[in-house]
Amino acid sequence: MFMHASAVETPCGALVFLGPSNAGKTTLAHLLTADFPIIHEDCVYVFRESDGVFSVRSGQFHHEFLFRPENPRTMRWDGPGRGIPIAGIWRVFKAKRPALVETSRFFALRYMMSSVFEINIQHQTHCPDLELEWFRRVAEMERVIGLKEFQFSKNLSTVHYVTDRFRYREGDNHEYLFRLDNPRTIQ
Repeated sequence: MFMHASAVETPCGALVFLGPSNAGKTTLAHLLTADFPIIHEDCVYVFRESDGVFSVRSGQFHHEFLFRPENPRTMRWDGPGRGIPIAGIWRVFKAKRPALVETSRFFALRYMMSSVFEINIQHQTHCPDLELEWFRRVAEMERVIGLKEFQFSKNLSTVHYVTDRFRYREGDNHEYLFRLDNPRTIQ
C-alpha cells in the first residue's frame, strides 16, 4: 500500500515520518540528509517481504497507477523488489524542543490509516475488501513496529536527537532505538 509519508534510510532501517500536508515530514527528512539519505519526500510504498518483514521503497511509481485504466482490484499491489526494512514510524508535530512520546493504539492506527487514504488512488478506490485489507496490514504494522509521536523544531537539536538514536553500534541489540527520554502515554 502507499502512504503519504516521507522516509529516510538509517543504518538500522527506514525511518518513516507521517503527518498531513505541512506537518513537517519533508522538512524533517531534509534536516537529516547529512546523515541519512531520503527514500522519498511525499509518498512511500510499504509492503511485507517474503520473510514477513515490513519494508518501504520510494512511492514515486504510484503515479503510474493513476494513469492505468484497470480496476484497482486487479492491480498488482505487492512489493517492487527488495525494500528497506522499517526501523520506526513517527507521526510528526512541530514543537519548540524535540521529544519522542508514546501514543495510544487508537491514535497510532488513526494516523497510519489517514496516511493511507491521503493517497489519491487509494482514497478513490471504494473497494471494501481492499480497504479492509489495508486496515489489516496497518494493524499488523502497528502491532509489530508501533508508532511514536515525534515533536520537533527546525534546528540542529532535532538532527542530533534523531541521529543519536539511529546510529548503528556494533553488537547492540537495537533495543536502544526506541527508548524515550520523557515517556508518557497520550490517552
